[in-house]
Amino acid sequence: GLFSRITFQEPLFVGGPGNTTGLERLPVRVGFRGCLRHLEANEHHYRLALTPQGDTINGFDVG
Repeated sequence: GLFSRITFQEPLFVGGPGNTTGLERLPVRVGFRGCLRHLEANEHHYRLALTPQGDTINGFDVG
């Protein structure tokens, strides 16, 4: 459909934003709380591990 795709020019933050500007304009007050075991977008399976083979660049309690 018309809005079936999202293009990210910056890293995607799950659980909370990184150092970004304009946060005060967002209608979100609390980040994601929970567990992510599987993340897939556009047939790409993201490895959520803080290893050289993983797609994660930073995290807390990731493993």
